[in-house]
Amino acid sequence: EAAAHMFIINPLSGSKASSMANLFSTHPPIETRVKRLLES
Repeated sequence: EAAAHMFIINPLSGSKASSMANLFSTHPPIETRVKRLLES
């Protein structure tokens, strides 16, 4: 919430916001990482 003022949209609400937050994510979600490990 402290950084919400830096975004055009609220990064903490709705699916569009989660997509926006993913732009700044440094690592994929745990579920995605585990899935990739199991596939290899």
